[in-house]
Amino acid sequence: MITIGQQLGDGNGSGGRVKKEAIYAHIKKTRVPYTIIDTGVWHEVTIPRVPSGKLDHAALTGRTFLVGDGETPCATTAIQDIGCFVSSIIVDQRTLNRYVFAYGEHVTQKKYIALAREITGEDVPYRAATSKQVLDLAHQPEMAEFTIWQKYLGYLDAHDLYPELNVKLLEESMREAYAGGQGFAVQVGDESFWTGLEELFVQGETKRAIG
Repeated sequence: MITIGQQLGDGNGSGGRVKKEAIYAHIKKTRVPYTIIDTGVWHEVTIPRVPSGKLDHAALTGRTFLVGDGETPCATTAIQDIGCFVSSIIVDQRTLNRYVFAYGEHVTQKKYIALAREITGEDVPYRAATSKQVLDLAHQPEMAEFTIWQKYLGYLDAHDLYPELNVKLLEESMREAYAGGQGFAVQVGDESFWTGLEELFVQGETKRAIG
């Protein structure tokens, strides 16, 4: 059995990751062979919006946050790279009954904001968040599912397994987006679903900002 997912919870309090872990536990109990693949955050989640709107079609979230000093690295993955990772992982005996982390690069918030400024020539509006605010948020009941990540020691790193794979960097995705490349919805299919999801993201962030 192969399962693939981002290193993110569903964020709506329904315990999406916890439900997955319950399924994984059942798989292990029944001794069904498995490989579980987690990817980094999609580029479209980190691409910020700029005043001109020229990155909007490729940006999944409606607001950019800068947490603390913005220097914490985040693992990112291009959607286009996932297929290459999976095709290598599923035929590799080293990944049998293991977790594999497949990502392109580590990028800080400061880095991707700076990239957007360099590429577009525009300022990137962002909302600052202190470390204390993040810690307070982490203690909210609806964030409990994220604590499951503490167990994730022992992942295999796809970079170590397949150093020959050429990954797409965030800068390339951002430049393509600025040049008018395909939007997120078009890349992953079912455009109406993803457009609706994007609207929910924007509405939710607007409500939180007002509150």
